[in-house]
Amino acid sequence: MMLRRVRRRLNVSLTQLTARTTIRSRLRAPVVTFTFDDFPQSAWSVGGRILERYNARATYFLSAKFCGQTISGVRYYDQDDLKAIRANGHELANHTAHHSHLPELPAPAISKEITENAAFLYQIEPDVRMVSFAYPYGSVTPRVKRIVARHVSISRGVWPGINHRRIDLGLIKTICLGRRSGGTGGSVAQWLAKAKRTNGWLVFLTHDVAAKPRPYGVTPEVLEAIVRQVVDAGIQILPMKNAVGLIAPFCQKAAPSDDSPPSRTMRRRSVDLGGSGANIGALAEIRDELGC
Repeated sequence: MMLRRVRRRLNVSLTQLTARTTIRSRLRAPVVTFTFDDFPQSAWSVGGRILERYNARATYFLSAKFCGQTISGVRYYDQDDLKAIRANGHELANHTAHHSHLPELPAPAISKEITENAAFLYQIEPDVRMVSFAYPYGSVTPRVKRIVARHVSISRGVWPGINHRRIDLGLIKTICLGRRSGGTGGSVAQWLAKAKRTNGWLVFLTHDVAAKPRPYGVTPEVLEAIVRQVVDAGIQILPMKNAVGLIAPFCQKAAPSDDSPPSRTMRRRSVDLGGSGANIGALAEIRDELGC
């Protein structure tokens, strides 16, 4: 048990320090993003409607394997949901085709998980390119981080914190919401206060939104209370790709524009941008997606 804990801590440190795609934040005010993983249908039918009442939009991380499925009593999204989410201005993002534990897979299989999932969405919404990614189970190592960065522009983990100053686009910090989501290190009010102090980017993660949610989900009342706290604090709510459009210095607007197919492979090269090693290929993908 002790050895496992040491290995876990070592992996966290190494993953945070290596294979970094950093940008220097240009935020002049805090930003909040709500993300839904997997995603249960209630994340859209209930959670999406709550957000829209406050003129807010979210990022939905989808895995092809869950489409149209009911697992352990939880109904997941279907193709009509994907079309409605896109039509309503939310972001559709990549969570691998089979929700696989990536550290256990060889490099070609990791790449295939990402490209298969992109191809799945392309058959339904060919004008959408998924530029954001979330590591299934939050499982990431330096090797996985490097491989994933070849395919997507922004990758979110599950490790807690505020994204500010120099932000690693390959490992976005997040605050998990849910009954079993421990280790966030503070209340929502505390995290919002810290985001305001630092002009940071605060990303929330949950799954279903139901009266009796699963361990990593929330009730409608809890989600709406958090959204209301954010709005009352005067903080803008944006999907992940749009938030990065404000954070990075190359783009002046954060309105979504889905005019490019998802199949183009990023051409990647690193240069110094504002004192930090930023991946210009990744930033260009986001810029194109936002129509900058």
